[in-house]
Amino acid sequence: MAPCNGLEAPMETSCQYRYKAKPELPISPPAVLSPEQLKQYRTIIGSIMSLAVGTRPDLSLTVSVLSRFNPFATIEKYLAAKRTLPYLQYT
Repeated sequence: MAPCNGLEAPMETSCQYRYKAKPELPISPPAVLSPEQLKQYRTIIGSIMSLAVGTRPDLSLTVSVLSRFNPFATIEKYLAAKRTLPYLQYT
């Protein structure tokens, strides 16, 4: 992530991340993360959470929204979590 361009916001403002207790079966199933990607997703969320608690309260909303999807994260949530890393580099 060293040579990436910075971003001005940790999350996209146009996306709506919703949690459904019992997800309905869609027409096409969402892309499921591999166990390695799921571990990396949880690692990113944990790292951002420690930053939000210690020094960066601007990341609290991002951590709150993305940590809701820990049990069943999809590629969309994984990419949203990775989007916060260029924001951290920019700020």
